[in-house]
Amino acid sequence: MEEKKEETKVEKKKGFLCSIGWLIKKCIVIFVPGFVAAIILFVIINAVLVPTSTVEFCGEKCHEMKDVYASWKKGPHAVNRTGIEVACIECHLPPREDFFAHVTEKAIAGTKDFIKHKTNKEGDYNAEALREKVRKHMTNDVCLRCHNKLEDNPFDKDIAAYHNEEVFKPEEGTKPAPCIECHAEAAHKRD
Repeated sequence: MEEKKEETKVEKKKGFLCSIGWLIKKCIVIFVPGFVAAIILFVIINAVLVPTSTVEFCGEKCHEMKDVYASWKKGPHAVNRTGIEVACIECHLPPREDFFAHVTEKAIAGTKDFIKHKTNKEGDYNAEALREKVRKHMTNDVCLRCHNKLEDNPFDKDIAAYHNEEVFKPEEGTKPAPCIECHAEAAHKRD
């Protein structure tokens, strides 16, 4: 009787170990291909992101963006005393550091642009309507990603004080002044 109990315990233990082994094998069979597929997808996404993230791609590949590109080339985000060139995606997409938000928004915006590009005729594009739509979504946070030291402007104390009062520390109950209210042509210089 004792021997039978011992035998049953051993069989249960073997059965348990076998089921764990089966579970591990099943996880490996699912996990490894999934992991490899994720890496391949990541490489493909990055391979597509690099060429489609350039200013030239936005400005030269789409007939809709030719005027916008020309106005950007005249503005201080393209030509300035520091030599820093600010690409379209720096202002019009979430920061690259927030990879998933950046890629998701880029995919959504890119899909919309592609559909508009393929379905609109050259003259159907309403640049002024698009400009107003973009201006509504251009928050101070976008500008302050790069221009975050304006309150310490060593060149002009009056400008520093204005930014400090109106943008960084507005009166209680008031909204900060939108950057584009004063700097409407900061990114795109219009004729």
